[in-house]
Parts: sequence; C-alpha cells; structure tokens
Amino acid sequence: MANNNVLIVCTDKITNLQPYQNYFKIGVERGCLALLNNFNQIDLACADFDSVSELEYNQIKTVAKELYHYPAEKDYLDAELAVQAAIKLNPHQIILVADGPRFDMDLACLWLIINYNLIFLNEHNYAYQLQSGENVIPLREGFRYFSIIAYEQAIITIKDCKYNVTDFRLSLLSPNAISNELLGHPGTVVVNSGKVLIIYSK
Repeated sequence: MANNNVLIVCTDKITNLQPYQNYFKIGVERGCLALLNNFNQIDLACADFDSVSELEYNQIKTVAKELYHYPAEKDYLDAELAVQAAIKLNPHQIILVADGPRFDMDLACLWLIINYNLIFLNEHNYAYQLQSGENVIPLREGFRYFSIIAYEQAIITIKDCKYNVTDFRLSLLSPNAISNELLGHPGTVVVNSGKVLIIYSK
C-alpha cells in the first residue's frame, strides 16, 4: 500500500473529507457515496449494501477498485469487517467515520475505538485512546469541548485546561470528566493508571 493510513467511511452525513485525500479509502454502505462525492474514488467497498438503491450500488461497483459484498446475515457489523480489512493492510492509522441516529450503533463504534485503537470522527465528534503517561491535548479547529471517558477504572491528572485535577479517580464510563475546555493552547492529560478515551465535541 502506497499510503500507510486508512479512511473508513460509513455515512454520507459528512461534508468534507478532503484532509484525507491521500488515505486508502474504504466505503461502507452509504459511506461509499460520501467517497464518490468527495473524491470519486473508492479503493475498497465492503458491506451487505442493504442501505443503498440499485442505482447507487451500480455506481459504487463501477468506481470501486475492489468490492466485498457480504450477506445480510453475518457474525460482524459491516463497519467491523471494514476495520478487519484495513488491519490486513498494516496501516499506521485507521480513521473511522460514522454517524447515525441509533444509540446501539454509537456503542458499537465505542467498542471499535477501544478494541482496534482507531480514531473516530464525524461532524460533531473526534475520539481516540490516550496512552499511559503524559498526553498532549492539542487544539482542534471547530471543537470546543473535550471529555475523558474511562473504559477501565483509571487515575488521571489534567493540567493547563479550564478544569484541572490531580490524581483523580475515574470509574468505568464515569461522567465526572466531561465537558472540559482548552484555553487557547494545548493542555495535558496524564494517565497514571487505567485506560481512557478522549472525545472532542462541538
């Protein structure tokens, strides 16, 4: 693979994917349409394609360099099958773009972030795992808030942000470290123990 980053798009509800022009592009269901609209390029399309019309499916087949058409009844979500396909490329980074009204699918995306150590984004959120030890929290254009969510009991220290704590204990999925803000410069989160995600939001 010429480029060592992978973009997986599972939704057509995102307007600007241009920053990922040079990524290997995987489309899932209507995410294929977002790739067509942004790049007219799909390196791999994979799904059961029950969310696109026959006309849209034919457009996808015409453009996609490779296509995996899975049965509707299967053991994995389309998004996870796409992640598994991406991992086979041995990428440096995987970005998953997904958005939708179903809370169960939101939880599935959370599981994918945790289990595959990928970056998640949509029009409203940007999320990834923090590493053990000191993490610089950069400013991200368009995002006002950030939250720290523990997916394993954790102890964290937050510095140089609007709300700061030292050796703060977070229980599993605790809401006690949400809606923090950066102050016009990067902040710091130290993960002393446990495992946490950072979620930027608007």
